[in-house]
Amino acid sequence: MLGGRILTIDEATEKRWLFDTLRYNLQNFSDQLQLEDKDFESSIDKYVSFLLQIRNNLLALVGFVATIAVSLGTTSLLNNEQVLWILIPDFVIGIADYLIINAVLSRIHKALSPIREAYDLTENITQFLKGVLGSIPFYLEAETSNHLKLMNVYISLVINSRFVLVSSYSLASRSKFLILHRISLCNSAAQNNRAIHSAYDKKSRDKN
Repeated sequence: MLGGRILTIDEATEKRWLFDTLRYNLQNFSDQLQLEDKDFESSIDKYVSFLLQIRNNLLALVGFVATIAVSLGTTSLLNNEQVLWILIPDFVIGIADYLIINAVLSRIHKALSPIREAYDLTENITQFLKGVLGSIPFYLEAETSNHLKLMNVYISLVINSRFVLVSSYSLASRSKFLILHRISLCNSAAQNNRAIHSAYDKKSRDKN
């Protein structure tokens, strides 16, 4: 008996079912989010590594040309003026390569930062809700079915935070510095959009 009211078996079963559903939905969402986050980080690391490889290869080529030019300058094959005509543009190309690639990398990180922030924010909210759900079993009898249903709606809203991810991915895909990564970003935006519709469809089925 609780507050002069006997908790029936059917009501207790419903509450347990609602709680287990809450916990499952939240854990499932958290697992999916972590996998997507890892895929996002992995794809970006590959893209950044690709640009760094281009930069390093060009710098290596600049160093190789400079070494050859200086070596030839020590012989009678090239005079000092000829060596300078090789070294000056060679060093200019090397400096430009380094500055341009680094500037592009900086713009890439800036364009992708909203996606990183969206994942971090959603994960923080998810962890907070996990903490709230973790305390429910201790006073499940005191909870009402309506309150548990409201929590389910709130968790659905957290899942709908994918709206932020959709907009962040879409915005990043329009950056000219991410043109080589545009298809992947658009696919990620579409994937999150499908997940939103799937969550709404499931919610509609649950209501029916």
